[in-house]
Amino acid sequence: LGKRVERKTVFKGVIERVFDNTVTLRDVYDLIEVKVKPDLTSDLKPGVFVRCFSDKIEDVGDFEIVGDVRKRLEGVFIGKYRRRFAVAVGNSVWTCIGEVECNRGDVLDLTGFVSKNVFIVLDYKVKGRSEIPNLWTPVSSITPLRTVNIRGRVSGLGFHYTKIKGQTAEIYVSDETGRVKVILWNENAMIYRDLDIGDEIELYNCFPKIGYEGETVVHCGRGAMVLYRV
Repeated sequence: LGKRVERKTVFKGVIERVFDNTVTLRDVYDLIEVKVKPDLTSDLKPGVFVRCFSDKIEDVGDFEIVGDVRKRLEGVFIGKYRRRFAVAVGNSVWTCIGEVECNRGDVLDLTGFVSKNVFIVLDYKVKGRSEIPNLWTPVSSITPLRTVNIRGRVSGLGFHYTKIKGQTAEIYVSDETGRVKVILWNENAMIYRDLDIGDEIELYNCFPKIGYEGETVVHCGRGAMVLYRV
Protein backbone atom coordinates (compact mmCIF):
# COMPACT_ATOMS: atom_id res chain seq x y z
CA LEU A 1 0.00 0.00 0.00
CA GLY A 2 3.02 2.25 -0.28
CA LYS A 3 3.65 2.28 3.48
CA ARG A 4 7.00 1.46 5.03
CA VAL A 5 6.92 -1.74 7.06
CA GLU A 6 8.46 -1.20 10.50
CA ARG A 7 10.20 -4.31 11.80
CA LYS A 8 10.02 -5.04 15.49
CA THR A 9 13.26 -4.32 17.34
CA VAL A 10 14.28 -7.39 19.36
CA PHE A 11 17.54 -5.94 20.76
CA LYS A 12 19.17 -2.52 20.63
CA GLY A 13 22.27 -0.98 22.10
CA VAL A 14 25.85 0.11 21.56
CA ILE A 15 28.37 -2.55 20.55
CA GLU A 16 30.87 -3.00 23.37
CA ARG A 17 32.67 -6.10 22.07
CA VAL A 18 32.89 -8.34 19.00
CA PHE A 19 34.44 -11.76 19.67
CA ASP A 20 34.03 -15.30 18.35
CA ASN A 21 31.08 -14.39 16.08
CA THR A 22 29.23 -12.84 19.01
CA VAL A 23 28.37 -9.17 19.42
CA THR A 24 27.93 -7.80 22.94
CA LEU A 25 25.50 -4.90 23.12
CA ARG A 26 25.10 -2.53 26.04
CA ASP A 27 21.55 -1.27 26.55
CA VAL A 28 21.95 1.22 29.41
CA TYR A 29 23.21 -1.11 32.20
CA ASP A 30 22.32 -4.47 30.60
CA LEU A 31 24.65 -6.54 28.43
CA ILE A 32 23.14 -8.58 25.59
CA GLU A 33 24.99 -11.15 23.48
CA VAL A 34 23.84 -11.69 19.89
CA LYS A 35 25.21 -14.37 17.54
CA VAL A 36 26.38 -13.02 14.16
CA LYS A 37 27.08 -14.74 10.86
CA PRO A 38 30.90 -14.56 10.34
CA ASP A 39 30.82 -12.57 7.10
CA LEU A 40 28.76 -9.79 8.74
CA THR A 41 31.07 -9.03 11.68
CA SER A 42 33.12 -6.54 9.61
CA ASP A 43 30.12 -4.17 9.61
CA LEU A 44 29.70 -4.33 13.38
CA LYS A 45 32.34 -2.46 15.37
CA PRO A 46 32.64 -1.30 19.02
CA GLY A 47 31.04 2.09 19.59
CA VAL A 48 28.32 1.64 16.94
CA PHE A 49 24.66 1.85 17.98
CA VAL A 50 22.56 -0.87 16.32
CA ARG A 51 19.02 -2.22 16.29
CA CYS A 52 18.56 -5.97 15.86
CA PHE A 53 15.36 -7.34 14.35
CA SER A 54 16.18 -10.96 15.18
CA ASP A 55 17.80 -12.81 18.10
CA LYS A 56 20.48 -13.92 15.59
CA ILE A 57 22.08 -11.80 12.87
CA GLU A 58 22.22 -13.97 9.77
CA ASP A 59 21.41 -11.42 7.05
CA VAL A 60 21.93 -7.69 6.43
CA GLY A 61 18.22 -7.23 7.00
CA ASP A 62 18.49 -8.52 10.55
CA PHE A 63 20.09 -5.31 11.85
CA GLU A 64 20.28 -1.56 11.31
CA ILE A 65 23.30 0.62 12.10
CA VAL A 66 22.02 3.84 13.66
CA GLY A 67 25.40 5.55 13.99
CA ASP A 68 28.81 5.75 15.62
CA VAL A 69 28.44 7.17 19.16
CA ARG A 70 32.08 7.02 20.29
CA LYS A 71 33.41 9.96 22.31
CA ARG A 72 36.69 10.92 23.96
CA LEU A 73 37.17 11.83 27.60
CA GLU A 74 40.39 13.01 29.22
CA GLY A 75 40.81 13.16 32.98
CA VAL A 76 42.77 12.16 36.07
CA PHE A 77 42.32 8.62 37.39
CA ILE A 78 41.13 8.65 41.03
CA GLY A 79 40.59 4.96 41.79
CA LYS A 80 38.56 1.85 40.96
CA TYR A 81 36.45 -0.91 42.42
CA ARG A 82 36.20 -3.99 40.18
CA ARG A 83 35.38 -2.72 36.65
CA ARG A 84 34.10 0.69 37.80
CA PHE A 85 36.42 3.64 38.25
CA ALA A 86 36.34 7.40 38.77
CA VAL A 87 38.01 10.06 36.62
CA ALA A 88 38.28 13.74 37.53
CA VAL A 89 37.51 16.00 34.56
CA GLY A 90 38.08 19.57 35.67
CA ASN A 91 36.01 20.03 38.83
CA SER A 92 33.58 17.22 37.98
CA VAL A 93 33.88 13.43 38.23
CA TRP A 94 32.89 10.78 35.69
CA THR A 95 31.97 7.25 36.71
CA CYS A 96 33.44 4.87 34.13
CA ILE A 97 33.14 1.16 33.38
CA GLY A 98 36.00 -0.75 31.75
CA GLU A 99 39.33 -2.48 32.25
CA VAL A 100 42.22 -0.11 32.94
CA GLU A 101 45.66 -0.63 34.46
CA CYS A 102 46.91 2.63 35.96
CA ASN A 103 47.64 4.48 39.20
CA ARG A 104 45.94 7.25 41.12
CA GLY A 105 46.94 10.53 39.49
CA ASP A 106 47.51 9.13 35.98
CA VAL A 107 46.05 11.24 33.16
CA LEU A 108 43.88 9.04 30.94
CA ASP A 109 42.74 9.59 27.38
CA LEU A 110 39.59 7.45 27.13
CA THR A 111 37.59 6.39 24.08
CA GLY A 112 34.09 5.06 24.64
CA PHE A 113 30.45 6.09 24.84
CA VAL A 114 28.01 7.48 27.38
CA SER A 115 25.19 5.36 28.79
CA LYS A 116 22.95 7.01 31.41
CA ASN A 117 25.73 9.35 32.65
CA VAL A 118 28.24 6.48 32.90
CA PHE A 119 31.19 6.42 30.47
CA ILE A 120 31.73 2.94 28.95
CA VAL A 121 35.41 2.59 28.04
CA LEU A 122 36.42 0.85 24.81
CA ASP A 123 40.09 1.89 24.78
CA TYR A 124 42.47 4.12 26.74
CA LYS A 125 45.96 5.60 26.90
CA VAL A 126 47.98 6.89 29.86
CA LYS A 127 49.30 10.36 28.96
CA GLY A 128 51.12 11.45 32.11
CA ARG A 129 50.60 12.47 35.73
CA SER A 130 48.61 15.21 37.45
CA GLU A 131 47.37 16.31 40.87
CA ILE A 132 43.78 15.43 41.75
CA PRO A 133 41.79 18.66 42.27
CA ASN A 134 39.95 19.39 45.51
CA LEU A 135 36.59 17.81 44.67
CA TRP A 136 35.10 17.15 48.11
CA THR A 137 32.34 18.85 50.07
CA PRO A 138 32.58 18.84 53.91
CA VAL A 139 29.78 16.81 55.51
CA SER A 140 28.53 19.89 57.36
CA SER A 141 28.10 21.73 54.01
CA ILE A 142 26.05 19.07 52.21
CA THR A 143 22.93 20.59 50.66
CA PRO A 144 19.93 18.36 49.74
CA LEU A 145 19.19 17.97 46.02
CA ARG A 146 22.69 19.09 45.03
CA THR A 147 25.21 16.48 43.80
CA VAL A 148 28.22 16.07 46.10
CA ASN A 149 31.54 14.25 46.50
CA ILE A 150 32.49 13.23 50.04
CA ARG A 151 35.73 12.05 51.63
CA GLY A 152 35.93 10.70 55.18
CA ARG A 153 35.95 7.50 57.21
CA VAL A 154 33.34 4.78 57.72
CA SER A 155 31.86 5.45 61.16
CA GLY A 156 28.93 3.04 61.10
CA LEU A 157 27.49 0.03 59.27
CA GLY A 158 23.71 -0.34 59.01
CA PHE A 159 21.45 -2.70 57.07
CA HIS A 160 22.25 -4.67 53.93
CA TYR A 161 19.43 -6.11 51.79
CA THR A 162 19.61 -8.27 48.70
CA LYS A 163 16.49 -8.00 46.55
CA ILE A 164 15.37 -9.34 43.19
CA LYS A 165 16.21 -6.05 41.47
CA GLY A 166 19.50 -5.46 43.27
CA GLN A 167 21.10 -4.65 46.60
CA THR A 168 20.77 -1.84 49.12
CA ALA A 169 23.14 -1.05 51.99
CA GLU A 170 23.38 1.64 54.67
CA ILE A 171 26.60 3.07 56.07
CA TYR A 172 27.65 6.19 57.97
CA VAL A 173 30.51 8.44 56.89
CA SER A 174 32.26 11.02 59.06
CA ASP A 175 34.82 13.75 58.46
CA GLU A 176 36.16 16.50 60.73
CA THR A 177 32.92 18.49 60.26
CA GLY A 178 30.19 15.93 60.92
CA ARG A 179 28.51 12.58 60.20
CA VAL A 180 26.00 11.57 57.50
CA LYS A 181 23.95 8.51 56.58
CA VAL A 182 24.72 7.04 53.15
CA ILE A 183 22.54 4.62 51.17
CA LEU A 184 24.40 2.48 48.61
CA TRP A 185 22.35 1.13 45.70
CA ASN A 186 22.90 -1.82 43.33
CA GLU A 187 26.54 -2.06 42.14
CA ASN A 188 27.73 0.32 44.86
CA ALA A 189 26.14 -1.84 47.57
CA MET A 190 28.52 -4.68 46.65
CA ILE A 191 31.33 -2.83 48.45
CA TYR A 192 29.46 -3.09 51.78
CA ARG A 193 30.90 -6.51 52.70
CA ASP A 194 34.45 -5.19 52.23
CA LEU A 195 34.02 -2.20 54.54
CA ASP A 196 34.96 -1.89 58.20
CA ILE A 197 34.77 0.88 60.78
CA GLY A 198 37.63 3.32 60.28
CA ASP A 199 38.19 2.65 56.57
CA GLU A 200 38.93 5.72 54.46
CA ILE A 201 36.15 6.21 51.92
CA GLU A 202 35.44 8.49 48.97
CA LEU A 203 32.03 8.90 47.36
CA TYR A 204 31.50 10.64 44.03
CA ASN A 205 28.40 11.91 42.18
CA CYS A 206 26.09 11.23 45.14
CA PHE A 207 22.68 12.82 45.62
CA PRO A 208 21.57 14.06 49.07
CA LYS A 209 17.88 13.99 50.03
CA ILE A 210 15.85 14.66 53.15
CA GLY A 211 15.08 11.38 54.97
CA TYR A 212 11.85 10.31 56.66
CA GLU A 213 12.99 11.76 59.99
CA GLY A 214 14.07 15.08 58.48
CA GLU A 215 17.77 14.22 58.36
CA THR A 216 20.02 14.50 55.32
CA VAL A 217 20.63 11.14 53.60
CA VAL A 218 23.19 10.76 50.79
CA HIS A 219 22.20 8.31 48.03
CA CYS A 220 24.81 6.59 45.84
CA GLY A 221 22.98 5.27 42.78
CA ARG A 222 24.19 3.80 39.48
CA GLY A 223 25.92 6.98 38.38
CA ALA A 224 27.83 7.29 41.66
CA MET A 225 31.21 5.80 42.53
CA VAL A 226 32.41 4.51 45.90
CA LEU A 227 36.10 3.92 46.71
CA TYR A 228 37.70 2.83 49.97
CA ARG A 229 41.10 2.23 51.54
CA VAL A 230 41.73 0.21 54.71
